[in-house]
Amino acid sequence: MAIIGVLISRVNIGIEQFITNLIFAPIAYLFIAISGLTVIKILQITQASTNNSKINLKQALALFGSIYVVGIVLTVVNVVLYSLNTFVIIYIVIIEVLWVSLGLLAYKNKINTAFACVTIVSLVFTLGIIYGALLNTLTIPLSIYFILITASFLQSAREFIKSYDKKNRGGGFITINNEEQRDKTLKLSLIFQILSSAFFIITAFSNIAYPVLYIFVMIIGLIFIGAAMVLTFKSIKEKRDYLRTSWLLKYGILMELIAFFVVGS
Repeated sequence: MAIIGVLISRVNIGIEQFITNLIFAPIAYLFIAISGLTVIKILQITQASTNNSKINLKQALALFGSIYVVGIVLTVVNVVLYSLNTFVIIYIVIIEVLWVSLGLLAYKNKINTAFACVTIVSLVFTLGIIYGALLNTLTIPLSIYFILITASFLQSAREFIKSYDKKNRGGGFITINNEEQRDKTLKLSLIFQILSSAFFIITAFSNIAYPVLYIFVMIIGLIFIGAAMVLTFKSIKEKRDYLRTSWLLKYGILMELIAFFVVGS
């Protein structure tokens, strides 16, 4: 997603800076993203009744710190060497504060652990958009924020759907023990699908470079998301296999990504 952020904010950026950011952005953000996923691993270790993990809590915490340090060092080096926007350093500090805050809130049972994990996974997937854009410019167009919201909602919707799986194929974070939990999870996914579709459409009315091409790809994406919404709604009323819905949302995410490439700024 960091690559998308660099690409859609490429207007009025010199070719040398553009190529530099295109190379460094995904490498540096990869470590920031992995540090977020490490928080999920820490939560799983601390809340598991039996620890079958290959690493213990201290090792996981050390891994989290080390990975984050690598990510921020790479970013600082990139910013200093090529005189890039320094606010991106503050941005990744904010991201790490977010990871730690969600982890602590879940650890102290202030928020549901499964919800914290879904949120982290969704943001790990999407926050790279702003990271890549900030390397190019401090003035980020409204369309890029719409893109971030759209992708975050749809990724969250898919994570909820993945959790409804009675054959352990999906690997979701939410354990479904009864029909009430099942219905609640599906309803949350449906709400996030609706919100994602709404912002997907709203983006078409913002400052995008190729509106006709964007709308064409958007319509294809909305077809997949709409079909997923129908299946999700039906699944609330009757038991259905989640797998078709999960794949439809995956295709919806793919079409979103293609649409994002033609947004520009």
